[in-house]
Amino acid sequence: MRGRRKRKRCFAEGCQYLFLKEESEHTLGLFYEKEVTSFDDLVKAMRVLDEDSGVRLIGGTNGKRRLMFVTRFGESFTMMTYSVVKKTGAPGRRLSVVEFDSAEAVAAALRKAAPSRFRAYVY
Repeated sequence: MRGRRKRKRCFAEGCQYLFLKEESEHTLGLFYEKEVTSFDDLVKAMRVLDEDSGVRLIGGTNGKRRLMFVTRFGESFTMMTYSVVKKTGAPGRRLSVVEFDSAEAVAAALRKAAPSRFRAYVY
């Protein structure tokens, strides 16, 4: 398979990414994400997460960038924290994995672990 190209369509509620084969219009994958602009909206989004969705947070603490992912399975939540590769911005080494029983418990941990300024996306 030769390269891929990405088509992005944004709506008021979020962006949809469509990954296509280079030489045709065959779909390789469909991805939808919505930026969350406040911590309260982030907690609301975590309460209604499906099992195939999650939250991605990007920010820095103590001068180091971190990626945090929150996923849900049944009634439990998992928060994973990764370092960031400086040159590419891709996830690096996994730093921690913690499980929680509720969205409020995740929110309390995020208030401590997440930087004061971060970007969050629900996917």
